[in-house]
Amino acid sequence: MTRRAAVSLCLWLPLLAAGDLAPAGTIQAIQGTRHVSPLVGTEVEGIDGVVTAVLASGARRGAFIQDPRPGGDGDATTSDAVFVVVANDALAELRTGDLVRVSGRVAEGRGGGNGLSVTQIEARTLQRLARDRPLPAAVVVGAAGRAPPDRIAPAIGGSVEGPGYAPDPSRYALDFFESLEGMRVVIGDAQAIGPRDGFGELALAADRARSMPLANARGGATAGPGAGNGGRLVADDRLIGAASMPRARVGDRLGDTAGILDYGFSNYRLLLTEPPRHVPGGLLPETAAAPRPGDVSIASYNVQNLAGTSRASKFAALGRQIAGALHAPDILALSEVQDDDGTIDSGTVSAGRSYDRLVAAIVAAGGPRYAVAQIDPVDGADGGAPGGNIRNAFLYDPRRVRFVPRPGGDAVRPVAIGADGMLDVNPGRIAPLDPAWSEGPGGFSGGRKPLAATFEIGGRRLVLIAAHLKSRSEDQPLFGRIQAPAEPTAVQRLAQAEAIAGFVRSLTRADPLAGIAVLGDLNDHGGSPTLARLAAAGLADLAATLPPEERYSYIFEGMSQDLDHILVGPSLLPFARFDIVHLNAEFPGEERASDHDPLLLRLHFGIPVPAPSSLTLLGPAALLLARRRTGTPLAGISAMA
Repeated sequence: MTRRAAVSLCLWLPLLAAGDLAPAGTIQAIQGTRHVSPLVGTEVEGIDGVVTAVLASGARRGAFIQDPRPGGDGDATTSDAVFVVVANDALAELRTGDLVRVSGRVAEGRGGGNGLSVTQIEARTLQRLARDRPLPAAVVVGAAGRAPPDRIAPAIGGSVEGPGYAPDPSRYALDFFESLEGMRVVIGDAQAIGPRDGFGELALAADRARSMPLANARGGATAGPGAGNGGRLVADDRLIGAASMPRARVGDRLGDTAGILDYGFSNYRLLLTEPPRHVPGGLLPETAAAPRPGDVSIASYNVQNLAGTSRASKFAALGRQIAGALHAPDILALSEVQDDDGTIDSGTVSAGRSYDRLVAAIVAAGGPRYAVAQIDPVDGADGGAPGGNIRNAFLYDPRRVRFVPRPGGDAVRPVAIGADGMLDVNPGRIAPLDPAWSEGPGGFSGGRKPLAATFEIGGRRLVLIAAHLKSRSEDQPLFGRIQAPAEPTAVQRLAQAEAIAGFVRSLTRADPLAGIAVLGDLNDHGGSPTLARLAAAGLADLAATLPPEERYSYIFEGMSQDLDHILVGPSLLPFARFDIVHLNAEFPGEERASDHDPLLLRLHFGIPVPAPSSLTLLGPAALLLARRRTGTPLAGISAMA
């Protein structure tokens, strides 16, 4: 997943059911202990509450009211607050601190898709009883109050909104936050576990994220098996205004952060009622350690929709990162390169201007003048942003790398192994006509076809495969009503992985000692069926050599994730050192060049790397001996800038 999931317009449609007039009741009776109100569809009379916040703009308008009694009804399993849909004329008169009495119809508002619904009263009458009442005390979320569970929900094989599901706030975050729906809360000693994003939001966790199972050293919270980061919330600036939301980096402290516990866009959200006390944590981008003499350096980098029309600052930032922080790798496998005019749907497929501007930016930053190996796609056939004609590509330093093109590679011809054991075209696309990359009955969309190329460097022939698998944007949300969430995109990624695995197997049959690496944004986690399918072809995922909490290159809604991977065959594994260089994902958009961090592979064969003009391949015996040398142990190679 190389982008924020697509967000649909939140319409907040009422989910009404037939019902009779209910007697006067309480907010807690309306909320009940489940995800859907037991009184949905009924008319209620005389519901008293103190207005704690007013939503006066946007598609969803109204006010949050909370039981004025200290501690509410004393039952922690039922929320003491509810949202009231109010007509615009009445809404203009409401103020925080008003004590009101509401009569109206109970409904469940849903923003669309598979998100949870939110209990609300559609006000028929609203009477103000008093002004300037004290607000109910906020519930502290965290170690000093009520600590949220990490596990999101049980896998019940259906909807948590159904009558058969019994919520358990003590065990599941989905139920924990439901029990606080609409209430005033304070996130104790909050810390940003995601940067402020393009929507003006940031993910946070209580207690400086220390309770997260895979809290990492840079202040984030890594997602992994058994670590769903259920205690995270998305901080929303709707009540305080965008100017009051700090431009936070991961690890920045926000102090005790107050707001209204709400739900929308498939996440529990904290509608901030006051600006957080922002204390920067001082996080800096990493710089890779300098390569050792004899190292072969290969990077994998999702450059986030880089087009010929991208802003100059993006090219400059990428140039500085590649030439400086990554020390000008010998070869770069790129994903998310768009055509020359970006998302203008003009029929243009060439990306020459995209590459020219990138290479020029690298040279301007002190790096080499890279050459390019790529194939233009068929217009509109590779997915990604419409009109962008996204593709994978390689940059290589011709001073150190020998690349011999073999003509004939195009958008539809599949690369194959020739009689000499080499690729019959160089570069070439892997199985571009396979249904795994095209529209089909399984909901498949145009896919970014993997690009294979052969390079010679350091006395070795390397076959590199740049891949970018199906996005996760069509999967059901983690905090949705269906548990466990369906992942329909996993079917396509598995099929795509099998296409790559089949090609890898054909390579190793032709040459059991082939130096193979698969690099790119695979949009799946270590240990997933996608990665397992590639492992079955004899490839090792180098992310597994890092501590679990350090396996991340992308952050989505407070989850640091390992979506980018480099996998190598057995002949390269003994010589490999690997790291994820954290340059982008932890920083706000204006401070980064991409939404992904680059990955860096160093292969230390223990022999000098000659210039391509004098480079000759080692003979079979010497090559076999070199491949069987004891390699340098795998280790991280990043240092703070």
